[in-house]
Amino acid sequence: MQNKTFHTFHTRRSERAPLKAAVSFRNREGEVSYGWSRDISLKGIYVHTDDRQRIGTMCELALTIKSGVGVTRLSVFGQVARYDAEGIAFQFCDLAADTAALIGDIVERHLEDEFGPPPEEGAEGDAPEGEAPAPEAAGAPADPAPAGEPAA
Repeated sequence: MQNKTFHTFHTRRSERAPLKAAVSFRNREGEVSYGWSRDISLKGIYVHTDDRQRIGTMCELALTIKSGVGVTRLSVFGQVARYDAEGIAFQFCDLAADTAALIGDIVERHLEDEFGPPPEEGAEGDAPEGEAPAPEAAGAPADPAPAGEPAA
């Protein structure tokens, strides 16, 4: 039997949020490259860049994220997971708990900016599986009039 808590956390970890942030990355040889992020998740970040690194290369990434509340600077280690004509996908390595929490907040905030806040628990369309929403949630009166009598 699958642990539902793990499944929910695992699903959240793979959510990508659009994010345009300045990124610099340095490989173990000390070579520094620059780019702009496209998206971020708790697993990693995609960076638009002309530079190419071999898959598996470890890099130190420095992110500068601007928002309405100021600038957040973040330093993380990542391994090149893949690259394509537009850039590099880095998989984060050994994130400290506070850094993972900060990235989780960034992902959540940027997903809300893109798609709006998540629905409130109990909101229309949120009925447990196999149950219809309460009649008042569907727009029906809470106390329908008895048969044969006009509705108030």
